[in-house]
Amino acid sequence: MGDLPQEEFWLLLLNKANRVTKKVRTSEGGISGTVVDPKKVFKTCLDNQDCSIILGHNHPSGNIQPTYQVFLIFPPQPPWG
Repeated sequence: MGDLPQEEFWLLLLNKANRVTKKVRTSEGGISGTVVDPKKVFKTCLDNQDCSIILGHNHPSGNIQPTYQVFLIFPPQPPWG
């Protein structure tokens, strides 16, 4: 994901043994951002009946510092799930 020219948001779906069962790109944006819909994320997880997920996205700029928007989507204690 580090060398992509656009920002993307991915899900890794895991089974009970914490093995990755599926990799899903849920959104693709531009060079400065992408839109993440929590409903789409939860629907994907529920449809696949997996036990755990890992969420991830890239920064095409190479800047590894999280932005303010990242904290809005991924608060330390999420109220949505």
